[in-house]
Amino acid sequence: MWMCAARPRVRRETDLLDPVNLVQKVHAIVLAGGSAYGLDAASGVMRYLEEQKIGFNTGAAKVPIVPAAILYDLNVVARTFGGFRYGLPRRGFSVVRRAG
Repeated sequence: MWMCAARPRVRRETDLLDPVNLVQKVHAIVLAGGSAYGLDAASGVMRYLEEQKIGFNTGAAKVPIVPAAILYDLNVVARTFGGFRYGLPRRGFSVVRRAG
């Protein structure tokens, strides 16, 4: 069994999880690998939520709030799977769509 003990070094919007901030809820949380490329998975999740009209109402638009924490695992991916594959926004979109 493989376990990753790395701490997330690449983050996005995680400060919004602090209860003192304006946003009172998040619409999804993304935990992924792929180093900085993993942030693209959160973009796919945001796109899906936007299509569903889910998000924080700013008055001008509904903006999905999707904090993300990404682990650096490119060395493991390269060693295990023979390289890194792009297309994470598409994968993020399809995963959240299947989750409903």
